[in-house]
Amino acid sequence: MDGSHPFSPSEPPVLLPAMAEALGVDLDEAVMRGALAPEALDAATQRCAGCRNKAACRSWLGAQSAPAQGTPVYCLNTSELETLSR
Repeated sequence: MDGSHPFSPSEPPVLLPAMAEALGVDLDEAVMRGALAPEALDAATQRCAGCRNKAACRSWLGAQSAPAQGTPVYCLNTSELETLSR
């Protein structure tokens, strides 16, 4: 990896679905019921794709065995995810 991308080719570029699942949030259902606008989901996906903390995020996700009580401090989608998890 040459440092120009925040993820390696073997890693998924977006961990947002896994983070949402860790919080007990179903993103598709949130969009369908109107709790999350499709544009907001697109923006959250872009923030996640550009995040440079993927290794830490993957570690954090791997350590979760029950629904998480919140996101890690570096998550760029904390506000949206925590609102949806309430």
